[in-house]
Order: sequence, then structure tokens, then C-alpha cells
Amino acid sequence: MTERMPTGTETRGRKCETVEVNRVVQPRSEPTMGKFTYSSTNKMDFDDRVLAHLQVVISNKLRRSESFMFTWRDDASLGDGRTAVWLNPNVAMSFKYFGSRPPALNRAWIEALAITANSPTGLYVVPEPAPVEKERELVDAL
Repeated sequence: MTERMPTGTETRGRKCETVEVNRVVQPRSEPTMGKFTYSSTNKMDFDDRVLAHLQVVISNKLRRSESFMFTWRDDASLGDGRTAVWLNPNVAMSFKYFGSRPPALNRAWIEALAITANSPTGLYVVPEPAPVEKERELVDAL
């Protein structure tokens, strides 16, 4: 969408030449949705930011040869149920991101997700906690 900036013909009593400035107004975008694929049959869309945090937790567990359950809520178009899969290092999986830039990671969220992954119920998405104050200072400095 293009928005036309107002043009001025007078500034502080002095005549000015009229200048038109066009700028592109970006519509508010929805979250970028990436895709988690497990064993080529189970596919689930996650926000890129959520997917990046899940990838860290899942990779860390599988790197240590730890198998565990991963549960998520299905989309309403699939019946609004939930799906649970047993993750282990011997099954192929992929993380496909919509955006080209990797999202910033929140250590507190990674730790919260890791706690669920280590529980008897297995990994599931929890709300993102506020970043630790020291982390926030580092992000603000960048």
C-alpha cells in the first residue's frame, strides 16, 4: 500500500517548492510460519520464533541420544485435537523456516521448554517467559 505524504507550499512565511514523497506502508504482518516435519508423515506449522526454540531443545536432547515425547495442538482444520510423536535420533525430521533471518533466542524459554522435554509428559510449547535482565541488556546493546 502506498501512502501519499502531505505536501507543503509554505514554511514559516517563506514559499517552498512542492515536493511529493511516496513511502511504502507495510501492512501488519502475521507471524511467519515454519514447518516441523517428522518422519515425512507428521507435519506441523509453528511460528518461526517458536520453531527455532524447539529446534534447540530437540537437537540438544537427540545429540545426547535421548528419546522423548513431543506433543502439540492440531489446527482446527484437523479437528482441533492434539498429536504426540516419539522423537528419537533414528527418525528423520526437518525444520523449515519461512523467514530468511534466524530469530533471536530467549535462554529462559529454551530452559522452560527443556524442562517440559525432560518431564514424563514430554516436550510441549509453553508461553515465552520474559528474557533474563542480563540477556535483555545484551540484546539492547546489539
